[in-house]
Amino acid sequence: LVSPLLRTEELPDLEVLHRTEEQVTVRATFPIAQAVVCPLGCEKPYTAVRPDGLFAHQTLSRHFARVHGCHSVQWQYRCRKCNTEFSPTKHRYPLRVVNTHVRSCVSRWEITRQLGKREDLHGV
Repeated sequence: LVSPLLRTEELPDLEVLHRTEEQVTVRATFPIAQAVVCPLGCEKPYTAVRPDGLFAHQTLSRHFARVHGCHSVQWQYRCRKCNTEFSPTKHRYPLRVVNTHVRSCVSRWEITRQLGKREDLHGV
């Protein structure tokens, strides 16, 4: 799920939480930018969102294995709006859960923002 209007720079799109020689744990924050750079240090740019609108974690995982030798990649996810975290230890399908959560969280945020504007405009 991508929404450039809602992105803030406070939270990085991708960050390395833990790394050993062959393993890495990476957290992606949603909504995520269309393009991201490799968080493992090579700064190679990648498209983070596939044409069907889904997160391209397989492409990034292949890059981590091929270029950085990290053959085991664990993904964790976080909502940019409410900072809720989604990991494989808590959710069977964390990417699916975070996508559903972010859609409803962003919608609630937009509705609240619009109501706030309306109240400000009408002096309520």
